[in-house]
Amino acid sequence: MQYFVSAENIAYHHWQLELLIESFKMHNLQDSLVIGLAANTEPIYSEPINLSSHKNVFIHDNVGKEKNCPSFNRAYGLYVALNKDLIKAPLTILHPDTILVKPLELKNIDVTFQIDPDFTIERSKSEEFLKNVKEAKNIKEDLWLPLGDTICFEKLPDDLVKRVLKITDYLTETHANWEDAEKTGWALTLLEYYGHLSYYGTVALENTLLDTELKSFIHYRRGLPPYFNKHMFHFEPPTIFSMGDPYDILLKYNANKVMDYVGKVINSYRSK
Repeated sequence: MQYFVSAENIAYHHWQLELLIESFKMHNLQDSLVIGLAANTEPIYSEPINLSSHKNVFIHDNVGKEKNCPSFNRAYGLYVALNKDLIKAPLTILHPDTILVKPLELKNIDVTFQIDPDFTIERSKSEEFLKNVKEAKNIKEDLWLPLGDTICFEKLPDDLVKRVLKITDYLTETHANWEDAEKTGWALTLLEYYGHLSYYGTVALENTLLDTELKSFIHYRRGLPPYFNKHMFHFEPPTIFSMGDPYDILLKYNANKVMDYVGKVINSYRSK
């Protein structure tokens, strides 16, 4: 199993990637992690230790910035990685604000994804597209893929990611500055492959910081209200503003098994 993460080459993503890489190093799986960095001219004020020495890192054009859709870079970066033979299925797509707890096991299912109950058909703005797909495939039952941010592909057809890019590109033109454009592109493309791929949605892939039992990944996108949210630590130039050290705050609020594991990753990182 390989893992792919897309991020921008900026300090805000660097501190997240440092923990992600460290969590893989703790399992001696760092070589299975491929990182695509979208090019950025923002000055780097502190050299990221893990990222600068990581084996599988490449920089690509910041297409997401050009299209005013940062999430576009995830599908584009994966497309580049596949074409450079840097990665192949089975693979799992992650976000940078993720920590590995234990590696995934193959389940003989083509596509397994973390369910996001908030990612509804209405939120995806795809009712008409979905209607056309169902009519073309003669599908009678209710059909939707409430994709979360972690998606595991045991099988990945050659043209699938290219189709995701095409649909997402269309969505960025018709829905400017829409953060869910890329995820909707994945959902609609996978629906087009309905009948050719098997799908399994689950809530067993990711933890939030508020959970009490460990799963395969900790995804801290929702933070730990009111004490921690990743957006408190952008480190944007020229002032390099931040509301403290994100690692210190995560260590301070060690209230459950999930936070305890986050603390172990931070301490492992700081022990270098």
